[in-house]
Amino acid sequence: MNKSEKKARRAALIEERLAKDERKAIANLTQSKEYKTLIRDLEVCFHNKVENNGRQIRYPLTFDGDRVLRGSNIPMIDSAIEAVFFSGRYKFGANDLYVYSAIDEVVKRLISLELLDVEALKSQCSDSR
Repeated sequence: MNKSEKKARRAALIEERLAKDERKAIANLTQSKEYKTLIRDLEVCFHNKVENNGRQIRYPLTFDGDRVLRGSNIPMIDSAIEAVFFSGRYKFGANDLYVYSAIDEVVKRLISLELLDVEALKSQCSDSR
């Protein structure tokens, strides 16, 4: 292996370590109560656009276990039941819009495209306490 190949390999290893650290930081962030608060707050952007006969309504969220919640009853679900939290969805007849997991995927995608800074997001989530 020549000098430039060694340098390229070293750079690739460093990049791989950084990517692993970034994935770990994202995983730690997404398990936090503050991150779930952010997801819940972003969901407000959706529900504020729901109208029925010209009136804004709070469309009910359904969680696994068929828990249907409205308005201020939308809870902060404990991290021990994280899967239940991310099951938050709007039911439209036989169809479901998994809004919480969709918002989670959008935030993660923005991070992977480096359009959203993990450190800034962690700081913002911590400030929202």
